[in-house]
Amino acid sequence: FFLMIRRPPRSTQSRSSAASDVYKRQIYDLGLIDQWLDFAISEVEPNLKVILDDLFGWERATRDAKNKAYEALNKAFNVLDAQLAHRKALVGETASLADVVLGSYVIQAYRTIIDEAGRAKLPNLSGWVYQLATNENFTRHLGNVKFCQRSLAEIPRGKSKGNQ
Repeated sequence: FFLMIRRPPRSTQSRSSAASDVYKRQIYDLGLIDQWLDFAISEVEPNLKVILDDLFGWERATRDAKNKAYEALNKAFNVLDAQLAHRKALVGETASLADVVLGSYVIQAYRTIIDEAGRAKLPNLSGWVYQLATNENFTRHLGNVKFCQRSLAEIPRGKSKGNQ
């Protein structure tokens, strides 16, 4: 017994040009979403991790590593700010998985290390993040998101028993 794969009848093969365009657009959008997800895991997440791990004492980083992470994160946030200059979402007109993933990382940065002055330099990114952070689907999981007024990196750390 074997399964024969047959060609569908011609009537189902031909699609209207409008339906074909929608299908192509969906594939294109999925590719863009994948690119933004790659951007999140290669440009944002590793640099944010270096900064926050050091900040909270989970894994210490050298000054050079922290500086490089801040520089790369700043560059990534400027790319996002430029992308969001004339759009409401990273891909298409509504939030996608790319918006959720990148938004989660940016919200974490805005809660800890990107202060009011830093957010003012990224007006498009900040407006987008605010929209995400106040979205009922985000607040259901994150609660009322508050952004830092002052970067935690600027607050002097006291010596703990582990640092003495």
